[in-house]
Amino acid sequence: MFITISIILLIYGFFNILLIFYWYLIPVFKITDFSQASEPRISVIIPVRNEAANILYLLEDLNLQSLDKKYFEVIVVDDFSEDETFSLLLSFQKTVLYSLKIISLQERNLISPKKKAISEAVQVAQGELIVTTDGDCRVKKEWLEVLWKFYKKKDARLISGAVTFEQEKTLFEKMQTVEFASLIGSGAACLRMGFPNMCNGANLAYPKTAFLEVGGYQGVDRIASGDDEFLLHKIARKYPGQVFFLKHSQNIVSTYAKLNWAEFFNQRKRWSSKWKYYQDKRIKILAFFIFVVNCVLLASLGLAVLGFYSFERFLIHLLIKFLIEFTFLGIILAYLDKKKFILYIPLVQLVYPLYVMFFGLVAQGKSYSWKGRTLK
Repeated sequence: MFITISIILLIYGFFNILLIFYWYLIPVFKITDFSQASEPRISVIIPVRNEAANILYLLEDLNLQSLDKKYFEVIVVDDFSEDETFSLLLSFQKTVLYSLKIISLQERNLISPKKKAISEAVQVAQGELIVTTDGDCRVKKEWLEVLWKFYKKKDARLISGAVTFEQEKTLFEKMQTVEFASLIGSGAACLRMGFPNMCNGANLAYPKTAFLEVGGYQGVDRIASGDDEFLLHKIARKYPGQVFFLKHSQNIVSTYAKLNWAEFFNQRKRWSSKWKYYQDKRIKILAFFIFVVNCVLLASLGLAVLGFYSFERFLIHLLIKFLIEFTFLGIILAYLDKKKFILYIPLVQLVYPLYVMFFGLVAQGKSYSWKGRTLK
């Protein structure tokens, strides 16, 4: 058993070393001046539902962009908000200096309202480059400028950017920042590796033509979640080598961690529920392998407690896993300007096996709650 567990953990360790290696292969982007031949044309799409507490902060961030306001438009799609979101948007529209379009979805009880919102916005978008984010996000001053320059330099068909949390107060929120950093870092490294598996719709960009050429969300429109990753997979298949992770401090988007277990549970269940629909078998194999690694670690702990396995050997396995994970997470947290959260990595590592096993099993359930709705 010791040999079997050691082999599994060695494979896992090697994969994490690859992640570190490929993360460092992603160069930090250095922006240059615009050429007169490529004036920016950007459409920022923001699907919203019940974001009265947050949306104006994001719209003000866009008002402060270094990019001239004549070069971008903002399209907010309201998904039957039940708070003051829509009225706030109408009031803000009267004073804003950039082009702000407000669209309301016309259909209720959609299977995937967010995909529908983005699809409708793309149809009316005037920009060459579509940029998506969420209504509870904050963006930096040079966010759009960096995205456009990277897009033109790379002729990118899809650009994935980093997302992190801000204003974390409780231990629970701080642990989410560490856990979320692992998703951002591994998604970026895998993208550089030529194995696109994860991205985040809160910081995503692609040419309008690429969205239309892959048929948008056709074929995955009846799956509630995955507006970001399913599109990544479709574009990566059609344009291999033209999807990128953008590494630049001004391209880090921030949002908020979940305040309680119920919100966190429904968010993670929503994310994990889409794994079974992935067409790329490599992604399914990787997800299953991560599940197995953590289950094996828990099983060896149980056997050690019962006296059927050497506790010293369990500690060796645990130490190997922890050291490699700690290194990778520390690197990603430093990039996200979250160095102070490195101290929380060991605590996250201790609960992570339980987390993986729990959501790996519970994700097989059909429904979850999202913004006051039950989706499947």
